Amino acid sequence: MTDTRNDNLLEQALEWCVLLQDPDAGPEERAGFAAWLETSEAHRQAWRRAEEVWRRLDPVAERLASGAGPSPDRLAATPAVAPVRPQALKPAFRRKTRALRALAAMLLLGAILGWRYDPAWLADYRTAVAEQREWRLEDGSLIRLAPDSALDVDYGTARRRIRLHRGEAWFRVAADPARPFVVESATGHTQALGTAFDIRRRGDRVRVLVSEHQVQVSLDRQRQRLEPGQALTYDADGFSPVRNVDVANELAWQNQRLVFQDAPLAQVLAELQRYMPGRLQLTDSTLGSLSVTAVFDTRQPRQALESLADVLALRLTRIGPWLTLVRPGETQGQQ
Repeated sequence: MTDTRNDNLLEQALEWCVLLQDPDAGPEERAGFAAWLETSEAHRQAWRRAEEVWRRLDPVAERLASGAGPSPDRLAATPAVAPVRPQALKPAFRRKTRALRALAAMLLLGAILGWRYDPAWLADYRTAVAEQREWRLEDGSLIRLAPDSALDVDYGTARRRIRLHRGEAWFRVAADPARPFVVESATGHTQALGTAFDIRRRGDRVRVLVSEHQVQVSLDRQRQRLEPGQALTYDADGFSPVRNVDVANELAWQNQRLVFQDAPLAQVLAELQRYMPGRLQLTDSTLGSLSVTAVFDTRQPRQALESLADVLALRLTRIGPWLTLVRPGETQGQQ
């Protein structure tokens, strides 16, 4: 089977994933899917990969896939349906646009649910995808927000408190000894000691980097002071070792650049995601550890992604404007 045919089968399988979430999908569609699935072992392999991708999209998609979309095992347990000739599958695929609209509706539902439970949706300061902004606070402190980031500001008489909900922020703090400047992110706290510093949050994992003076990072009973050019990462398991970093490269996003030195592909895609609409999704988790050394222009994220695909022998499959699958290419698949 050629790699092109594998591409087509995966795309068809993903279309079936979406089509079968449609409340109007009835016996004809399910019979068509059953016939498609039984066409060959390659079709079944494509379906298993599509199911994996679907489940990993987000919790909403996972719930839909497990509760509504049929798996091969569940199909085997359902009553037999009349066989459908291959020619009869074509009308179902003419419904591709409708199916992709269903996918868009699912992602919109996920966004609505996220709005209800994610404080970032109502944050004081926010940036959209590919948007970078800065604000001068009432005390003269400067905040610069990277794309797709959100934080709250709470100034009181005894303390200046910032809550970074997601993304990345750089701070230049105005001196005020009577009111410590503290940034809360995940389970940790970073206190400025007359300084400029950067905090990046991905989920519950947070990286703190100092560009001027010092900060003190606190996590439960642990304390760590950082000097200029030093960084650490923390999560629920505690602190990582303090490391020396290239501050200019780490903060290159402020100048519309992303600089990576032997970075894993998963990290690179997470950064590019902040500059691109839709979702980037690895279909094979082993690809995430591929090493990347590159400099990208954040104003051209699509070109950066295509360059990655060329260099690492990857394939990109776009499902409308909502999803781009990053897949093993022919060379990767043979390794």
